[in-house]
Amino acid sequence: MSEEKIILMTKNLTKSFDGVRAVDNVSTYFLNGRIYAIIGPNGAGKTTFFNLLNGFFPPDRGEIYYNDKNITRIPAWERAKEGIGRLFQDIRVFPNLTAEENLLCFEENPYGRDPFKILFNLQKTKNINEKQKEKAREILDKFKINPNNFVQNLSYGQQKLVALGRVLITNSKLLLLDEPFAGIHPKFRRMIRDFLIEYVEKGNTVLIIEHDISFIKDFVEWAYLFVGGKRVTFGKIEEIMRSEEVIKGIWGI
Repeated sequence: MSEEKIILMTKNLTKSFDGVRAVDNVSTYFLNGRIYAIIGPNGAGKTTFFNLLNGFFPPDRGEIYYNDKNITRIPAWERAKEGIGRLFQDIRVFPNLTAEENLLCFEENPYGRDPFKILFNLQKTKNINEKQKEKAREILDKFKINPNNFVQNLSYGQQKLVALGRVLITNSKLLLLDEPFAGIHPKFRRMIRDFLIEYVEKGNTVLIIEHDISFIKDFVEWAYLFVGGKRVTFGKIEEIMRSEEVIKGIWGI
């Protein structure tokens, strides 16, 4: 694991919708090379928090820092180029494309879509495309998915792996995963778990929104608890699950 440093930090992050504070004055920090869980009941503001982190919504106030850079006002596509990847709750794949084509849609070409640049760099473009295909196939091979299979013919769990593969092909260093284990076969849950453990061992960082605490507590050590848009507490996940804040916030006892 690489030397630990703060890769992501938020200060007093706040977002309201129709007068309701979905994220309320939230300050957090995350060290690289770790997996963090964002836990809490439905409506706690977890997904809105992710939407602020990757630039889908602008905050009403507060700041976001990534690798010591203030990214609060830069767009989502620029944050993705900086290395922030996002997996949504709903699977956003192209069903009529192959698994390989789904990944290649997200790989960056240094010549963009400019036909003149591509025309005058045909050999370089060809070499880049071959490297991209090799990279896509390596990712799909890791997930045991045939690159030539059309996504519409894959199971739900396999489609979720394809969606994760699209994030990985962009060389993201920070993954925001919104319920990655929900609704899929235990085999695919274990596959994603094993990948994430390997991913953070290389110095990358993962934030997971997850309700199945019993599954993630064996490989996720740290967690933030959100309730009613507020960051209620932070600490080791097993200690938080025994805390008074969880008992009141989640179960209402």
